[in-house]
Amino acid sequence: MITIGGENLYTATEVASLFGVTNETIGLYAKKAGIVARRISRVKYYTEEEIKGLLQISPKRGTDVQ
Repeated sequence: MITIGGENLYTATEVASLFGVTNETIGLYAKKAGIVARRISRVKYYTEEEIKGLLQISPKRGTDVQ
């Protein structure tokens, strides 16, 4: 995590480990949520608000699949 302009930014790797998925999957979720890529030195970063949006996109764990 880094702080820029008073806003906390988390790397795609940090977010992926939070979700328990790969960086590629986080990229797919971000694209589906319409989040524009924020890159600093070739690393993707997400704000806390963007992460909350990604949580709404990600599949729910522990649900029965039929």
